[in-house]
This record gives sequence, structure tokens and C-alpha cells, in this order.
Amino acid sequence: MVNIYSISDDKELYSALKQFIRILYFRYLAVNPKDRRLVIVESIFCCTRFRNQLLKVLYFHYDIQALLIVPQHLVCLATLGVSTALVLDVGYKEAVAIPVIEGVTAVDGLQFAPLGGKSVHYRIMDELIQRRATIRHANQETVISEPLDETLLEDIKIRTCFVAPFERGVRLSQQRVDFDEGSAITSPPNDVKYPIDGQRVLHIPGSLRESVCEVLFEMYGDEHT
Repeated sequence: MVNIYSISDDKELYSALKQFIRILYFRYLAVNPKDRRLVIVESIFCCTRFRNQLLKVLYFHYDIQALLIVPQHLVCLATLGVSTALVLDVGYKEAVAIPVIEGVTAVDGLQFAPLGGKSVHYRIMDELIQRRATIRHANQETVISEPLDETLLEDIKIRTCFVAPFERGVRLSQQRVDFDEGSAITSPPNDVKYPIDGQRVLHIPGSLRESVCEVLFEMYGDEHT
């Protein structure tokens, strides 16, 4: 498997994109690219070289009928029918706040924070180790000591974790910072028995489920959250 974004040579990138588009059209969509209009939703930070090679593949190799390229943050506004908003794009490695005023992107107002899905994964793993969470297999329990697979952490995040209400989230953050007994959380959510590969079961504490997402709202650097 080739990571398309890591290819630096233009000819190699062109070949990889041609193969990638072929799989999309003929294996998954099962349509003729010449018969369909195409809309590409892209990031405003997309590399120009990558975009140019993609357009060459679509126009010269697949001979597409029509193409529209739209920025992803403006597409978000289209779903709401508004032209002015603050779009928050939370990705895997970072979060970006993009102000849009009457359909125009205020590039000077962009704000970045190195917080995203990866931060939540790290917090989940850290909490599991600190709380000495166990994995049960064949009537035996083993304390977690090694990092779990990234795919598994993402699935745990999606299936079991959630963002707590604002007031409760403030108390969770305060409790983590100074261990104030007055801010201790009572009545945590239920624990979860999370199955792994059909044979093992991971015990996930309820307090972990509601606390890990608070990493996205903690102050970072110049008070960015």
C-alpha cells in the first residue's frame, strides 16, 4: 500500500493517482467517469502540486465531463444555508478554526491548535495504564502495560467515549489538575466490557469514558483549546 501524500516525484504521483481513481470509479462506484460530473471537496491547505497532478489524471486520462472544486469549510456552511460562521475543523493531529464572512474566508483570522483525534487516543492509552485497566482472557486478567493498536484506540473512542456537559467537564478538568476533593465527580457512567478480537475483553472504567475528551478543551500554549 502506497501513501499518496508521501510521494514527491510528479510522475510517480501521477501514476499512483491514476490507479487510485481507477479503483474508485470501476471497483467501488462501478460507473463510467465520462458520464458523471465530479465535485471535489478539498482543504484550503491542499498542496498545489498534488491538485495539479490530480486534475491532469481526471481531465487527460479519464476525460471527465465537468469538475467543481470547493473548499471544505464552505461546504459546511452550505449545509446550514448561512454565509457567515466560524468553522471548527478537528482532524487527527490538529484543530483549525476558520472564520468565514459572507462567503469569504478570513485567512488572517485562522487559528491552529495541536489537538485532535490523536490527542484523545494518547489520553485513552494514558488513562488505561494509570488506572491499571485489565484485559480478561480465558478466565485470567492481565493489567495493560503496552500501548494498544491505533485502530483499536480509535474504535474505543468512537464506541465508548463521549464529551461531558460543560459544567461537569469543568469539574473533571479541575479534578485532574489539583485533585480537589470538593470537585470530585460522583455517579460516573457505567463501566464497559469492550470485546477485542472475539476472545479478549477490555474493562473500560466509566470515569475514563467521560474524561478523555476533555483534553480537547484544556489550555494549550497561548490559551488555545
